[in-house]
Amino acid sequence: MFNRQDGDIHLKTLNWQAFWQQVKLLKPKITQAATIGDINEEVNFGTVHNVLRYKQDPRLIAAEVPIVEIQSPLIEVPTWVKFRNIVSVDPEPMEQIEQGGETCFDMAWCHLARTNYEGDQGVGGISQIAYHDWSPLVTDTSKQHGCTVLYQTPIVHLSKRTIGMEGRFQIVSKLLCRYFRLKKGVVPKGGLSNPFELYVVPKP
Repeated sequence: MFNRQDGDIHLKTLNWQAFWQQVKLLKPKITQAATIGDINEEVNFGTVHNVLRYKQDPRLIAAEVPIVEIQSPLIEVPTWVKFRNIVSVDPEPMEQIEQGGETCFDMAWCHLARTNYEGDQGVGGISQIAYHDWSPLVTDTSKQHGCTVLYQTPIVHLSKRTIGMEGRFQIVSKLLCRYFRLKKGVVPKGGLSNPFELYVVPKP
């Protein structure tokens, strides 16, 4: 799991046996456990992305989604190697990454996993990021899926306060989002004037 930016994922809250069983069954390229907040918090969502929140409906096992957050993804090795190779050979994103930029990975690797960066990945508002009005439920276990959220194995996200969100970090993060948006089609060209505001510090 890649957990550089978020140090507040309560790993012991995850039902690891059930999580791995579902990963083995559904074979997603990139996986995230559904997120819930700390019970002591007033707003107990755990994430601003509605599609990644825990669903109490027991019929919802998993869904293929266009975003898996940087906080706790499980990425299969071939997908990670492809993502790394694409980014590492381009000086533009590497310059931002070397200065601490790491935002918009969460949509960029999903776009790669689903379409291999073919076309634009359109999205709705921050609370309804989905391929459609509601993400298609994962029912076909005969094929490998892109980014998948597992609803029946939630994990607790504690403070939900990202570290170091000011100054130079904000600038390089915005530039990194711009790279994924304009060069990789992660969202429609011209669709976002400020990716940093939308994906990093969304308004309540």
